[in-house]
Amino acid sequence: MKTANNLAKKVAERKKFLRKVLKFAVDIVMERGKVISRNVKSSNIHIVYRLDDFGKFSFVGNFGQTMFGGNNIEIWQNSTGNPVLSVYFQSTMSDSDEWVVNLFDESFNWQNDIIGVIRRKEAIIKEMAMASKKLEAERKRDLRRKESLSKLNKQAKRLGLTE
Repeated sequence: MKTANNLAKKVAERKKFLRKVLKFAVDIVMERGKVISRNVKSSNIHIVYRLDDFGKFSFVGNFGQTMFGGNNIEIWQNSTGNPVLSVYFQSTMSDSDEWVVNLFDESFNWQNDIIGVIRRKEAIIKEMAMASKKLEAERKRDLRRKESLSKLNKQAKRLGLTE
């Protein structure tokens, strides 16, 4: 009886963890990810999203595989480059009895890290936006430098300073 109680507790803990992580993963990959494949079929739209380097993780969401549903979420830990979670579910995230866990890394490091990423979602989005703005500013600055150099080279050529 003790074993059944322990197993029931582990099942409940795993379902609770997966519900939280999968909801987050589905939401974030659809909200912030890039569409890497989109196929319109006669009775469904099959879309694959990818989101790299969100916090310490990368995500792939593969949705609408058939007209009856069929979805996969895969999560990789960036520090190792290894997948840590892969789950198939038929139609909705709410029915945990439909989940098929293809891969679940049992180490607690990634589990603790993903919970931290979930908690810091908004801060991570802001950090990514700031990094993107900084990169864009650097790109514009480089473009202005190249344009300035190009004008200078044209003037030098017209004045016979270069060939």
